[in-house]
Formats: sequence, C-alpha cells, structure tokens
Amino acid sequence: MDIQIENLSLRELVELHDKIAGRMWELGRTELNAKLGEFQIGDPVSFQAEGKTITATVIRVNRKTLSVRSNVILNLFQDKRAIISMYPPGR
Repeated sequence: MDIQIENLSLRELVELHDKIAGRMWELGRTELNAKLGEFQIGDPVSFQAEGKTITATVIRVNRKTLSVRSNVILNLFQDKRAIISMYPPGR
C-alpha cells in the first residue's frame, strides 16, 4: 500500500491520524474481547509473577480483565485474589 501524505495539510494529517488510531483501537478491542471470551468462571489459568509460574482459577470475567484466585500470596497482591489486565496491542 502506497499512501502519499506529502501533500496533506497539518489538519488533514491530524484527521488521518485520528482515523488510524481509532481503527487500531477498534481492532485491538475486538481482539481483546475475543481473548476474554475464551475464559469462563472456573477455568484454570497460569501466569508469571515474581519469577514464578502461578496457577489460579478464573473467578470473574470482566470487561477488560480477569479476576483469578490462587493459593499463593504474592508481594504484588494483598490477598489471594488477583486482577489480570489484558490490553489491546499498542495500549
């Protein structure tokens, strides 16, 4: 794809930027929703924290995050419940 931007004004470039950024956010959000949709309450999960692999169970699927419960208490968390944030690429 060859897009000629050299002749665009500042206003046109800003408008193009806003459209591109909006589309990227949309695509990232769609990908995030698809990934979160793969999880259900009760699913086992694992993640890296403090150099260890932590296993946990999904206790809630939120709009942008998963809430999980583990038997391991980490310095990162004050209790055994953790919220794992998932962000679209580029955010």
